[in-house]
Amino acid sequence: MSTHAATTHTLTKQDLTDRPVPPPLKGLGAQFMMALRDNTLRNPWFIGGSIGIPILMYFLFAVGKEYSDTSVGHANIQAAVLAGLTCYGALISAASATCNTALQRRTGWWRTLALTPMSLSTYLWAQICAAILVGALAALVTYGVGALTGAKMSGITWVVTFALIVVCSFPLAAFGFAVGQLVGENAAYFIVSMTVLVSAFLSGMFMPLEQMGSLVQKVAKYTPMYGIINLVRAPQLGWDTTFEWSWVINIAVWSLAMLAAAVWTFTRSSRTERN
Repeated sequence: MSTHAATTHTLTKQDLTDRPVPPPLKGLGAQFMMALRDNTLRNPWFIGGSIGIPILMYFLFAVGKEYSDTSVGHANIQAAVLAGLTCYGALISAASATCNTALQRRTGWWRTLALTPMSLSTYLWAQICAAILVGALAALVTYGVGALTGAKMSGITWVVTFALIVVCSFPLAAFGFAVGQLVGENAAYFIVSMTVLVSAFLSGMFMPLEQMGSLVQKVAKYTPMYGIINLVRAPQLGWDTTFEWSWVINIAVWSLAMLAAAVWTFTRSSRTERN
């Protein structure tokens, strides 16, 4: 009876060096489409919270009113209300999507990705791009409903306000990611939704600040969405008569704060996992 000695092979430095390195963006397209599907078709909040609620409020407060067709520059009041509610839907959509991405880290999904050819950076880029596109889709649907029901803006104003809404959703995407890194699932979604809702109300996104108390008007200038909603409505009211650099400063300060929070929480979580 013959026996064969078991042979073992120890990986050498040359073996590791010779391993094929996958392309940097391998899997980006597939992951992007999966994230887009999960945040739209498989996410009831996208239909109800990001599209349904803004459209419902639009019909309640802007359609068929005596003031609806009153001109406010390059749009009517109905369109001005539409822009604010559309902005809210896009921002809450982007923030919720990136919050969900961050929460996947707690389930161990990010560690599973380490076993695949796709890099973590590719995965995160796909998730971020999908989150922004989800917000853009929510805005597109709401704008479409508005265009069919009496909201009036000049052609270029439709395009510019839509583009501003999409661009301004980036800082909220960073905010959602930071919250998802910091707290658990139940608390994370609550914090994101309530922060966006309260900030939207205080900034005048739902109703003009002139109709609120003096205290709210003073506080509004320091809220995260004050600069965003005023910048979005500037093309409607007229750049020459309404634009203020304080809006840009407000957006820049809050964007940096939210981005810093996202980076800090990501670094903190990475350090905790290593320990």
